[in-house]
Amino acid sequence: MIDFSPPLLVQTDVFPKGKQTIYVPRILDDGKHVHAKRRMNRQMIEATNELIARQVENATEDSFAEMIGTFELKTNERNVLSVTFSNYAIEPFAAHGMTYMNARTFQTETGKMYVLSDLFKHNSDYVTILSEEIKRQIEVRDIPVIEPFSNMDENASFYIADMCLVIFLQLYELAPYYYGFPMFPISLYSLSNVIDENSPLAAMM
Repeated sequence: MIDFSPPLLVQTDVFPKGKQTIYVPRILDDGKHVHAKRRMNRQMIEATNELIARQVENATEDSFAEMIGTFELKTNERNVLSVTFSNYAIEPFAAHGMTYMNARTFQTETGKMYVLSDLFKHNSDYVTILSEEIKRQIEVRDIPVIEPFSNMDENASFYIADMCLVIFLQLYELAPYYYGFPMFPISLYSLSNVIDENSPLAAMM
């Protein structure tokens, strides 16, 4: 018998305030794994607020001409939820705005949130493996870099989508602003030797 896990029901809550509009996902309560759903909802609000705080921290003005917070569901199946959040804000008279991005990945029955190191076997050299693949993609895709890429952080930002682990960097972190967010999709099958069998990567495979 096939063990089917239906996707979570997700509603979009909208918080307009002056020139600020923030869209936040909220998992609806269907009576199952209630505490896990509440835990994930809290974490997603935290992710949203983290980006707002970052905009405020890096602003040179006391107010913004516009701020928009959005999200995208990248994976919502097999008891895995992976969501990206972005926040765009522009200050009065600025030439262009600034966007920040983060992500959250969960096991939906427990509400556990994962960092990158949770996805791989203990003592596996996943940082080197991922870093080498990122270097390869930079060269093959001819990505313009501000300075040479060496190694990624052991808990770099990521999301899961389309049978890939996607590592992403912030604007200006690797490439010029015009390039956008550098994103590096890495096939889960190419990582099968180092994936932790209890991680959401294993569940997707």
